[in-house]
Amino acid sequence: MGVTAAILALVFLVPYGAVQLMGVGYLMNGVSQGVIPVVVGIIIAVVCAIAWSSIAGLRSVAWTDAFQALVMIVTSAAVLGVVVNALGGFGSFFSKLEEATPGLLTVPAATGSWNINMFIGLALPWLFFLISNPQVSQRLFIPKSVTAMKQMLGGFLVFGFIYTLISVLWGFGAVLLVSGVEKSDLATPTLLALPIIPTGLAIIVMIGITAAAISTIDSILLTLSSVWARDIHKGLINPKVSEAKQLRIGQWVIPVMAVIAFVFAWWCWLGTFPRSRSLGFLST
Repeated sequence: MGVTAAILALVFLVPYGAVQLMGVGYLMNGVSQGVIPVVVGIIIAVVCAIAWSSIAGLRSVAWTDAFQALVMIVTSAAVLGVVVNALGGFGSFFSKLEEATPGLLTVPAATGSWNINMFIGLALPWLFFLISNPQVSQRLFIPKSVTAMKQMLGGFLVFGFIYTLISVLWGFGAVLLVSGVEKSDLATPTLLALPIIPTGLAIIVMIGITAAAISTIDSILLTLSSVWARDIHKGLINPKVSEAKQLRIGQWVIPVMAVIAFVFAWWCWLGTFPRSRSLGFLST
């Protein structure tokens, strides 16, 4: 059972890791206004993830999560404030949105973009998220007490709710301020590249989002390395393997899985691999 779960985790987490890499690639490409190609951004993310995972570890990922969450929520709110102010305040913001695309403010959207298939495509993966993402479930074993676990879960819920609202409002702002975006994945980077957004603020937001993506990739790589070394190698190949050798095996697995995720992201970017609507949403 353990080996089966480990193999499924390896399969599930490759596209999820690839989504994080693609997000960094699109972000760097958009903010740099095309100076940094998407594939170069993906490569930068892969190199940073491999180095970070190999040099640091789970404690580093935890501290990074806490720091980048604070940076992301503050700077993202600041960018939203700049966008709303440029559109004349929240009242004018929604009035202009209603005039431009009134269907976006109805439920379900009159544009036809929101339907039961979209809902299932976005909601269903979350039902399997915990059992198919061991880098998430393992964090339930990290808090030092039940109180700390409740604080962790509560903080995640609050942060996720606030950042979801900010992201949706960013999307509405992009509808009004940005035209001709080829892919919805590029809405956020294109919005950050607008002249109304201070360059320093856009760079800080980019760093925060990049740190979040790479932190997620790091936790995935660290988890997969231990899954391979303990559950697969020890469970199937050598039950008497020492912990020192398990550590060495795990260290070798990190770059291998990172390269596999890169190849998957590259395929998706080239359009040779079918991308679902939910994949594009998560990347954004």
